[in-house]
Amino acid sequence: MRPVVPTWLWTCQDGSPQVSEGAQPGQFVARISVSDPDYGEYARVNVTLEGGEGKFGLTTKDNIIYLICVDEALDREERDRYELSVTATDSGSPPLRAESTFTVEVTDVNDNPPLFDRPSYRHAVPEALHPGSFLLQVTARDKDEGRNGEVVYSLAPADGTHTAWFTIDPQTGVITTAGPLDYEAEPAPQLTVVATDRGQPPLSSSAIVDITIQDGWIKEGWTAGSLEGDPRRGRRGGS
Repeated sequence: MRPVVPTWLWTCQDGSPQVSEGAQPGQFVARISVSDPDYGEYARVNVTLEGGEGKFGLTTKDNIIYLICVDEALDREERDRYELSVTATDSGSPPLRAESTFTVEVTDVNDNPPLFDRPSYRHAVPEALHPGSFLLQVTARDKDEGRNGEVVYSLAPADGTHTAWFTIDPQTGVITTAGPLDYEAEPAPQLTVVATDRGQPPLSSSAIVDITIQDGWIKEGWTAGSLEGDPRRGRRGGS
């Protein structure tokens, strides 16, 4: 008789065919049991594993219970699913076989920090900008998924940098003035913007924003709060 189709038992909590990208080589991710209703030598079953591109291996101690183990490190950002096929073949003549195939999903761990689209930013602004005026927008992206890939922006506090003159929207990365600027006190304040994901533990990266304050009143063509590039307000005034 044909061998019984292999029974899979996955180690994840809900029993679905998943494996964490954080699984280490040698860690088993599924248990397989096989049997053959025949007797004697015909009941001996050979089990093989195919697919997975070398990322998974098969091991057994009693030829009844088999373990699928991680053979090589996984990276969900490189590939997020694999096709695995287990074939059970008996020792009869002709040999009979049964096969079971699954798609294994590689689940995410927080292993990538957010990365800014550039390491530093430069921006020149008039000294007479009103509080709440748009300056620029920074952008960071995270390769992870779900909360691991959600990015929150902040300004790193630092003595002597006049960070209090500015504020950043934690969701959009839009930097605006929080109060009046003072060219005489600091003509070129430097900000450190931090992008942090919501993973556990959270990962972060930073970028530098160099601000050049132009002494005097706002020149013709500037409209406080509606500067060129402001995603909240529209276009630069005077155009």
